[in-house]
Amino acid sequence: MALPETLRDAAMRLTALAARHAGIPRSALPLDAEEAGQLTEVLFVVAWAFIEEDDSSVVDALLSDDRLLLALLRLVAFAVRGLKQNDLAFRDVAEGALHATVSLLRLKTPTAWRARVLLGFGRKLLRMDTLQCCSSAFAEGAAALEAIAAGGAAGAEARPAEAGLVAAAADGAAGAAAQAPQGQPAVVEFELNTFCVLVRSLLGMPAGSVGALGAQCSARQRQKLGEQRQLFVRELAAALRDSRVLEHCARWALRAQLAGAAGQVLEGLAGSAVRTSANTLAQADAMATQIQGQSAAPALREALSGPSVRHLVLSLGLAALCAADGGSSHGLPDELLLHLPILGVAGEDLRGMHGRQRLECSTFRCVLWALEDVTVASATPPRDWRSVVALLHRLGSLLLASARAWADEAAVVEAGPQPPALQLVLDTTSITAIAVPLLEQYRRLVGGHQAAAAGVPELAEAAWWRLAVDLAMRCVRWANASEVAALADLLGLEWVPVPTDGVLAAERPPAAAPRVVVAALTSGWLPLWERLLRCAGREPLSPEASLLTRMLGEAGNRAGVCHMLACCDPRQGAALVATWGKLLRTLAVPQLLSGVDEGADTPRTALACALISGAVAVLIAAVRPLAAGWHQYPGEAAAEAMPPQLQLARLLSFALCEWLPPLARLARERVLAMRDGQLDRQAMHVKTISASTDAASGILRWLPALARCSDAELGRAAEEAVLLREIGAVALLGKMLMHLPVAGGSADQLILVDICCCVAVACPGEVRQAVLAATAEAAAAASSGGWSPQRLRVLADLCTGEAAGGAALDAADGAALAAAASALASQAELWAAGGGEDGGELVRALAARAPGSVFNAQARALTSSPEARALLRTCANPVCDNLAGDSEAELLLRACGRCGGAWYCRKECLAAHWRVGHREACTGRGVTAAGAAGPRESAAASSAL
Repeated sequence: MALPETLRDAAMRLTALAARHAGIPRSALPLDAEEAGQLTEVLFVVAWAFIEEDDSSVVDALLSDDRLLLALLRLVAFAVRGLKQNDLAFRDVAEGALHATVSLLRLKTPTAWRARVLLGFGRKLLRMDTLQCCSSAFAEGAAALEAIAAGGAAGAEARPAEAGLVAAAADGAAGAAAQAPQGQPAVVEFELNTFCVLVRSLLGMPAGSVGALGAQCSARQRQKLGEQRQLFVRELAAALRDSRVLEHCARWALRAQLAGAAGQVLEGLAGSAVRTSANTLAQADAMATQIQGQSAAPALREALSGPSVRHLVLSLGLAALCAADGGSSHGLPDELLLHLPILGVAGEDLRGMHGRQRLECSTFRCVLWALEDVTVASATPPRDWRSVVALLHRLGSLLLASARAWADEAAVVEAGPQPPALQLVLDTTSITAIAVPLLEQYRRLVGGHQAAAAGVPELAEAAWWRLAVDLAMRCVRWANASEVAALADLLGLEWVPVPTDGVLAAERPPAAAPRVVVAALTSGWLPLWERLLRCAGREPLSPEASLLTRMLGEAGNRAGVCHMLACCDPRQGAALVATWGKLLRTLAVPQLLSGVDEGADTPRTALACALISGAVAVLIAAVRPLAAGWHQYPGEAAAEAMPPQLQLARLLSFALCEWLPPLARLARERVLAMRDGQLDRQAMHVKTISASTDAASGILRWLPALARCSDAELGRAAEEAVLLREIGAVALLGKMLMHLPVAGGSADQLILVDICCCVAVACPGEVRQAVLAATAEAAAAASSGGWSPQRLRVLADLCTGEAAGGAALDAADGAALAAAASALASQAELWAAGGGEDGGELVRALAARAPGSVFNAQARALTSSPEARALLRTCANPVCDNLAGDSEAELLLRACGRCGGAWYCRKECLAAHWRVGHREACTGRGVTAAGAAGPRESAAASSAL
């Protein structure tokens, strides 16, 4: 596209005037002051073209003019070297050149061609030693300010003649000098601030203009540009390190601030120097984060490691923190504490303002990397490990205060005629962006050797857990996907229990809760889980649901839940179990059974799968700790359970009552339907298949223990038979028997036969009906299936002889299982023939089995269903979906006004339960159902709803 006439004329004049200005041979005489003014005008015309025509072909036409780009490079070289700038007209040329160059570097790059041009221009700037010249200018500015501070006006007279921009700022800037206090030259000038902007523009190119390629760029173009961008980043990082421009920039800003506080320069100019320098350092930190792990990262981090950089960053952060919370200044001098600008999101100084004001996020991100390598005493505050931890904790408290402020918008009201007090907060988009690196760094400090050296590892770890849990509870609502993932990793449990000796190598919990468990429990780790569960149930697409999904996917958390349940407050643990069970019944299992989005990895499906797989994993992880406490070897007394195991056994018994019925429903209706071919596995998402299979595995892992509760020694046959009926164990086993191979003799086959024998003893009536139904179906279809006597006889044969010898059973136990299986088959044949044998042979065969199996240990560990349900009284409505509040233990329950034996959280639950069975069970005022009363229940609660 052809350039507009005005812009074409400006480009041509710029090329010619720049050549004369640079003294290029045969380019005519050097410029006079009037011609310098003309050059300034055309520079600003080109700069405005870059700004206003960012996405148009006009910019492409300008960028395609190599002579124009060369002219800009020559003028930048003039500007950063401070040549001939005692003349105000030529200083304006330098200002225009820097302004045009910055506008060019900030152009968008919708095309690969434009990105290549910008990268090439940026690399030429670096090879011209532009950053070295800027560094020299900053160093000269800092030296001049030091001289002024040391000798006042005499220090200004002692400046060397070659001070360049600093000398010009003192002698030639009449306007700024006129505004400065009498006898105090204005050495903080526009050019040095513009140098900061130039450096910041170069730092922003990899992630900003050049990093944001348009959609029309091909993959090949993106690959090549990626390589060129990496080359530019390496050259830029090396130039920043070698020139030390960031260090000298920070030193200049600090000196300007001290001079402003002392009245030696205008405080507004000093504040401007600090703001532009802070923005430059923040851009450098953003680039360092972006290229982390690349070859250029060490050079850039070295460029940011200077003492002045660290001092400026920490001083700005401390000043903002002190203004926000009034805490310790860690020795920061008043000249900085009381005069440094408090940076807002728009770059303004928040000092003296009123009402709620938003702090700049980058101020605190820079504080975090400045504190990252603090391992020994430092010359600048904070000076030791304790101070660093305290500072991090204060920053975390600021995040929490900000979250509370934004969450309570209704409380923000006008304060009347008087302006409201200043409240400094971070924006919602910044809270988790700072919280994640803060918690990561805090965690490293707490887990390092310095915590032990300081003698406070327990206190430090407890403080970290409290802060992490509070931040997760209050701030996750504003987190993005990557921040949610990082929070889930931080809140994970990595504690591995100390193993004990023994054949089982059981994961026996220690007698006393380990430090990490105590710290996590004290901080509210379990209430956090329950709150996330309830939030996810109310809003499955919320960030809380995403965090819960990630946390459920962590293997360490699944085992950690068991250890937390073993050591927590029993009521708190029961509330978590009850809420989890409520979500299984009302959200997870219905979601997978509905078939909605089953072929897609949607957040709702992912949450449902995570809830199911997580619950099964907790049930399986609890097997070994429980077996360790109740295992009995042949000829020996049963192992003595410790208090944590006793509590875990009670809570796990409650979990089985709450979790197994919905898991069994999923196993019956989903897994077995897949085996029957009623569902297309190809159309289902892998997570859905995995979660459904996990449900079946969890049922099979605990059915043997539940069935063994029918043992006369335990005396809980009637109680556990109720739970087996709720699970639908007989129907589920019938489905599994239909799909069980009748050849081989695998461990799975033997376990299933063992379960069938135990269930037949616990629920003989239901098994008899299943046998009769299977016999009728077999006669009609000419095939044996489910509980048919023919299939049971075939399976009994598998348990004898060499087939059983290949499984993980010793000879005695294998023979006992074969006898029990044969007794079950015989009993089924009697039932099919119309007999009524009471099954005594089967009972005796089971009693003859060795008592030392893991299943028997599990059965001995479990408490009865009524005793388990007594841990926490819950709503009697089996489909209650009330997730109000943060805990199930806080729900206000009221007894049925007629019988007093059932309790409900609301009228809708009473009505729903009345229709599905309570009408028949309600027989008038009786004994109240067992269960721990809620905290707000009273005698009046027993009245009718």
